[in-house]
This record gives sequence, C-alpha cells and structure tokens, in this order.
Amino acid sequence: MSIPLVRGRNFNTGDTGHSAKVAIVNEAFVRRYWPGSDGLGRRFHTPSGGGTDYEVVGVSADYKVDTVGEGTTPYIHYALSQRMFTGEVLLARASGDASALLAAMRREIVALEPNTVFLDSQTMDGQVSAALLPARVAAQTIVLVGVIATLLAAIGLYGVVAYAVGRRTREIGIRMALGSSPSSVLGMVMRQGLGLAGAGIVTGLLLAWLAARAIGAGDPVAWGAAVAVLLASTALANYIPARRAAAVDPSSALRQG
Repeated sequence: MSIPLVRGRNFNTGDTGHSAKVAIVNEAFVRRYWPGSDGLGRRFHTPSGGGTDYEVVGVSADYKVDTVGEGTTPYIHYALSQRMFTGEVLLARASGDASALLAAMRREIVALEPNTVFLDSQTMDGQVSAALLPARVAAQTIVLVGVIATLLAAIGLYGVVAYAVGRRTREIGIRMALGSSPSSVLGMVMRQGLGLAGAGIVTGLLLAWLAARAIGAGDPVAWGAAVAVLLASTALANYIPARRAAAVDPSSALRQG
C-alpha cells in the first residue's frame, strides 16, 4: 500500500499463532499514548484482545483512510498470521487495465466457491475517486463561484474606469490643443490607470496572502489568473475611452462640459 515504515521492522514468518503477539502502530498512536518515545518495544492490550499483550515492533507513517480532510488518527496493524480471520483479502497490482483484472479475479473466485460474498471489490482508482468525490464537488463549486466573482469584478472595474476616463475628454482635448500627440495622451492615461489598478492589485494580493496563511491554503495559479483578468479589464477600460477621446477634434472636445 506504499505506507512507509519509519522505525522498527515489518511482520515476518516468525510471527505465528504460537509466538509472542506483535503489532505495528502509526506515528499518531505513539504521539498520543507514548509522547516523547519512539514506541518500539512498548506493550499494550485491547479489550477485544482478551487481555493479551502486544509488543510494538514497528512504527508506520500516518496516512488517511476515509477522506482527504480527516485528521491524523491512531491505528494499530496486527499480523494476519496471529489473528483469527474467516475471510480473505486479496490485493493485486495490474500493469494494464485494472478493471479487467478485477473482473477476471471475481470470475475465478466464484468458480472456486460459488457462495463467495464480496464485501468490497473495486479498483484503487474507483476507491480513491469515491473518497475524493465530495472534495472534487466542493472544489468545482468554489471554482465556479470564483470565476463568476472574477468576471463580476472585471465588469465592474471596466465600467468604473471607463466612466472616469470618459469624463476626461475635455482634459484630453486641452492637452491636444496645447500640442500633445494622441499617442502621448493615450500613454499618459494608460500609465495612470494601470498604476492605480496595480496599487489595488498589490493590496489585494497582500490581503489574500494573509488570508491564505490563516487557513493554510494558497493557489498561485488562481491568483495569477485573477490578476491577469483585472489588468486586462483595466487596460481595456483605459484604452478604449482614451483612444476615442484622442480621436476627437480638440475644438469639439473643448466644448464638452
């Protein structure tokens, strides 16, 4: 299962029903019950074990079992050779189509024992997909809300900036009447508008970084996409009205209030 053993040993052929009972626990188990110890050589017993002592011979890394959002949970691993177990667990690794291998395994097992009951038989991809389904649905919902919010912000920003630039038509006419070229006026408006947007974006990124640190999350790709959309909206909102105003005859622009 690719769960690393961080200390001690794994189960071996010497762990039989007649030898001393052994177990492997995870790091969360050691932290909870034996803080400050490596856990190796410690003994414990469970109510269901009839008072039998188990010696810890290994410690595994922590891992998630049911959901990606679950916290670290103490777990105990027992040697199958030392426990009464009426069922069988088969794990198979496939180099090709795992679904085809699963169907073939079920077919062969049923041929050997027609009354076999399968409690859980699926591929690891299916198991992981089922476990990740709630997280994926939540992520897709957040993405949809984020896209809508970004588009609304872009539309609102475009409207406000375009209105502000449009009100500068008379100023632009005066500048051109005094000898400014359309390109220099356009460049001035773009620099001022993008500078203002840049200051707002820097402030927003700082607040987003602080919020991301508080919740332990962050997505530079999403941040970059949002910045690109807002910068593009600001650029268009400055460029289109400024170019339209720069194309107007100075005398006509001066007559506008």
